[in-house]
Amino acid sequence: MVRTKLELMEVDSGGRSVAVTSCDRGEGESVGIANPAVTMALVGKKVVLVDAALRRPSQHTFFRITSEVGVSTVAAGRSALTDSLVPVKLQADGSPGHEDHAACAAGVESQPRLYVLPSGSLPPNPGETLA
Repeated sequence: MVRTKLELMEVDSGGRSVAVTSCDRGEGESVGIANPAVTMALVGKKVVLVDAALRRPSQHTFFRITSEVGVSTVAAGRSALTDSLVPVKLQADGSPGHEDHAACAAGVESQPRLYVLPSGSLPPNPGETLA
């Protein structure tokens, strides 16, 4: 449902980015944006998921990638954005009904469709880093 709403929003306003935030921790914003990112990539959209949660990042654990470089290191000029994006290969998990998703994710061009920019190393002052 979220993916459909995002696609309709893109058609209506030409929007190409979405920010998800919350006042309280534990409200599900990290999972709430990871799932639509995957489903949008599975239907052929190019997606970059940025983990700007510099206090309690989680996207790197969801996607089982390293978080050594990312938002904080790019912001500090210690790594280039293009070098910090991690391509995520989407594949079937073996459960029924996912076989077509794997084929869709591989695509004819066999290029990754989902990239994650992890948080990077945790900075001492996340607000200053983002500013």
